[in-house]
Amino acid sequence: MNGSLPITLRESLDSARLASEIRSLADRPLSIESALESVLRAVAQAAGFAVGQAWLPASGGSALECRVSWVAGPQFAEFAEVSRAIVFARDVGVPGLAWARRKPALMCDLSKTAGFYRSHAAAATGLRLALALPVMHAGEVVAVFEFLATDVATLSDALARDVAQALAPLGDFFAREREQAQRESEARSRSLFDSPMIGIVFWERGGRLLDANDAFLRMVGYNRDELETGLMSWQRLTPPEDRLDEWIFRQIEATGVCPPFERECQRKDGRSLTVLIGGSIAPGSGAAVCYVLDVSERRRVADALRESEERFRAFMDNSPAVAFMKNADGVHLYANAPWSRYFGLKSFSTLYGFTWTAYAIAGAVGPIVMGRAFDATG
Repeated sequence: MNGSLPITLRESLDSARLASEIRSLADRPLSIESALESVLRAVAQAAGFAVGQAWLPASGGSALECRVSWVAGPQFAEFAEVSRAIVFARDVGVPGLAWARRKPALMCDLSKTAGFYRSHAAAATGLRLALALPVMHAGEVVAVFEFLATDVATLSDALARDVAQALAPLGDFFAREREQAQRESEARSRSLFDSPMIGIVFWERGGRLLDANDAFLRMVGYNRDELETGLMSWQRLTPPEDRLDEWIFRQIEATGVCPPFERECQRKDGRSLTVLIGGSIAPGSGAAVCYVLDVSERRRVADALRESEERFRAFMDNSPAVAFMKNADGVHLYANAPWSRYFGLKSFSTLYGFTWTAYAIAGAVGPIVMGRAFDATG
């Protein structure tokens, strides 16, 4: 246990004055982390707490995570680190109790309390008491503030009430922060949706398209009026025997996501289109969202290259001349069929990777002897 003297808790405080100070801090143009740290410091120092922590619902709303901590001295840093490493579900731990019950939660004698999962860190730093206070907005808990003390005295009801009243104005602060985060998220989503490079399409089970960006419409040759009037659907974009939308939905239902894969689509003018497509369920709805990339040109280039290689190989294998290719190190990489016949080999693969020395010896000893020797070792 830390040997420092306990920080004494106050019996009460001026909640109106502290609430005014908290409003002033929340209105400053600070990051949410800086604002919360300032609030924690103000409350803790006014009330006599050694540690203050702000717990916010994590993404998805299934747990609380410690967003910001303030400590009165370095001896409490270990406890803050432990808090940042864990999360609390509803009704678990002091923050989880306040979150689930929507009212203050108090635990005393932390080192001996089974429900306090950070008891070892609390004992090591001399923390004895924990108070968690929910911050509400529109009937919802938007944050939980936890304060811990080294004082062994019982926390007075008046102090708990005064701190709760001082924190109440923060409900509007968190509502503004949430709205700002929502606007920024929507702006990022809109930026992605408006991308000219990636097609994005939303649709419901059955094939009816709900929305699509301009990149996808250009890709498949439809316009927005045709989308909005229902003339554009997956039935028209894919062959009847290979409904792309149904296959994607089955993948999403089975695994939660449809990994990217290549598939053929049909444009409005009947031409075939090769796309790379992947998707998932759109957040907050039962609709699917897919990201679509036109890879037709890449496929065309790959097919043309393969055809070119096949023509080259056919030409060289039917040439009367012996021909080969090697790299800068003298390692041979290719030889045509006349070359293999000349050296009496079954195929070029028998000598693949040999240097010019092997071929020089082959030329000196003779094609038949060398051919037999390499056939024996191959």
